[in-house]
Amino acid sequence: MSWRIPTSLRPLFTSVFLHLQPSAAADSRYPLEAYESFGQLFCRTLKDRAREVMDLAPLAMVSPCDCTVSVAGVVSGDRVPQVKGATYSLKAFLGVTPQARENHKLMYCVLHLAPHHYHHFHAPCNFSQTVRRHMHGECLPVFRSFLSRFNDIFSVQERVVLSGSWAGGSLHLGAVAACNVGNIRLEKEPDLTTNQDRVVLRHLGGDVEIKTFRDKPLDFEVGAHVGEFRLGSTIVLVFEAPQDFEFSVAAGDKIVAGSRLGGVGPPVVAKDAESRKFLHY
Repeated sequence: MSWRIPTSLRPLFTSVFLHLQPSAAADSRYPLEAYESFGQLFCRTLKDRAREVMDLAPLAMVSPCDCTVSVAGVVSGDRVPQVKGATYSLKAFLGVTPQARENHKLMYCVLHLAPHHYHHFHAPCNFSQTVRRHMHGECLPVFRSFLSRFNDIFSVQERVVLSGSWAGGSLHLGAVAACNVGNIRLEKEPDLTTNQDRVVLRHLGGDVEIKTFRDKPLDFEVGAHVGEFRLGSTIVLVFEAPQDFEFSVAAGDKIVAGSRLGGVGPPVVAKDAESRKFLHY
């Protein structure tokens, strides 16, 4: 998406973009007309303090991205919804079978980023990453009407899965590539290359690229920058949580990064200016 936007046409594209994302002008670090290509516009960064962490509780989960919630719920088996009407295999998607300890449960949610959304994703909680898996795959459409027609789209799609732990137990964050644009970039692994040519795709027998950090985990504070997409895509969260964890979002909700996804009990909000937390790079 490096197509250059002619200077004379930028006001038109800016107008269309603001119709889709009215807050973009106020949130963007630079004026929208300053971005020379679609890629720059889609991957724009935000002003400092543009997104706040809205629940500071240790057992809270906040949205890692600006998105529409596709589905959220409790895992009851290997197959879970990618959207209403279609499912995928968690084991095939994650590269490992997630487990829940006694008095805990497994939760999942699918968050869809449209092309006009802010394309970076952040830590949804204080998270210690021990494994990264890169599955070579397809770059099929991930919009709702397509996902609802076919099972296992997520299981064959190009993706990167970050696995580790949080206060509630295990946590997996899956970054799923977009249609025709498989580029996923990670803050702490700048050399990772996705969407490679001439590789055997995972679902056709190809290997999973695995990198472990067990001796020295990669630690992310809630709100820390984790990575970015080059075009709208999907984040999948699968995590262990106490039995009394409840989602506070539902399918169809439009939320921004830092919004509360769920937690145990009521949200914990900052009591003063000094205790507020914001998403950061």
